[in-house]
Amino acid sequence: MWRILNRGMSNGGLIVGTIIKPKLGLQPKPFGEACYAFWQGGDFIKNDEPQGNQVFCQMNECIPEVVKAMRAAIKETGSSKLFSANITADDPNEMIARGKYVLSQFGPLGENCAFLVDGYVAGGTAITVARRNFPSQFLHYHRAGHGAITSPQTQRGYTAFVHTKISRVIGASGIHTGTMSFGKMEGDASDKNIAFMLQDDEADGPYYHQEWEGMKQTTPIISGGMNALRLPAFFENLGHSNVILTAGGGSFGHKDGPKPGAISCRQGEESWKEWKAGKFGDVSLSDGIIEFAKTHEELKGAFLTFQKDADQIYPGWKEKLGYTGESSVQAATFDWAKKAAAAPYIGGWVYAKTANLEGTYWNEVGYCPDGTAMNLAGNNMNHPERIGKDSHTPGSTLPKSFYMNAVGYLPDGTPLNTAGNNVNHPERIGPDMHKSGSPLPPPLKGYVNDIGYTPDGTPMNKAGNLSVKK
Repeated sequence: MWRILNRGMSNGGLIVGTIIKPKLGLQPKPFGEACYAFWQGGDFIKNDEPQGNQVFCQMNECIPEVVKAMRAAIKETGSSKLFSANITADDPNEMIARGKYVLSQFGPLGENCAFLVDGYVAGGTAITVARRNFPSQFLHYHRAGHGAITSPQTQRGYTAFVHTKISRVIGASGIHTGTMSFGKMEGDASDKNIAFMLQDDEADGPYYHQEWEGMKQTTPIISGGMNALRLPAFFENLGHSNVILTAGGGSFGHKDGPKPGAISCRQGEESWKEWKAGKFGDVSLSDGIIEFAKTHEELKGAFLTFQKDADQIYPGWKEKLGYTGESSVQAATFDWAKKAAAAPYIGGWVYAKTANLEGTYWNEVGYCPDGTAMNLAGNNMNHPERIGKDSHTPGSTLPKSFYMNAVGYLPDGTPLNTAGNNVNHPERIGPDMHKSGSPLPPPLKGYVNDIGYTPDGTPMNKAGNLSVKK
């Protein structure tokens, strides 16, 4: 992978990757658009375990969109991109057929494509089958099932150390190693020894010294609650940054969108390297990262997005960065309250649930202009078993939110000041804040949903005020 990215083969550094969010629900075209948005700043996209070949997003429709997005991103950025295609299947012949299909679609970009196989669902035999049939492809071993098999808390199974060691023996090119206590996943700082066992030609295990005699290394893949703020301490513990990062919330959850989110993760590595080289003088790691953030907007944006992480890891960051704005909006568990630029959410006015200063920002209370209750709207229409009760008591005041699209229009021309729950409360409707012919004010804090579709199929880049400007 480092060779394809034109990096050094011995110390190539961080490969900035992500998992497309939302994890389920996107159809082929929006999925491809989300890939394109991330690849503007990142390197690697993991086709997650439930994303392989869904009814609403079939592989033979989705992969061509991914290829198109990759070609465009490479052309525009001048940098190679990587995609890990999930070929997991319940039959070895089907898995091999999926792999061959993916390669046929990527064509000359075939080496830019890895194959993800879920070793928990399909078993270790599936990894061996994939390796024998695709000897030159990067084989991405998805290590799911941690809670059931490899967790220290389970009463059966084996340790993650044993599991990952087996992965190198059977030919995996990369495997998830957890986050060594620096992410949201269970782990310990000493788990760095797993990475050493995967990458080094000889390493010490809990009981034995292992010599690999030149066997190909397996790259550690880190995921689970990572973002730019957590990376520097992770690298300092590990001693290097030669890993693949798959940060879903850390990229798509960034306040300015997936491109700045990806760049912020890269800056997390750069800031650690500069601190280690002594560029900021004799200061602590946290102070060095803050100093770097003063001149790098994407990393600074990560501080403003993941504020609870910032409070825990970088004491006094607000004063040092001269920040006096809103209180913490991003929980360490990576629920997010803001939509991001180019975020692939169908609809456009839905915010994920997270506690904030003045309320909760999942639009589960209120109504669409046609009277549909918000708890029944969006992806829940396809998952009736998940639909809860309507939380709004008729006549009661809606919870406050400072995320309010008060200026602009819906595709049918409805002014936003009259849309939503206000159709049921005309006495509360204020004046239209938009002066005809004048430019709209910049989007609140820069969040624009320009990728995806409204429920009637209108592309997001043509919805809202854009539909009446043309």
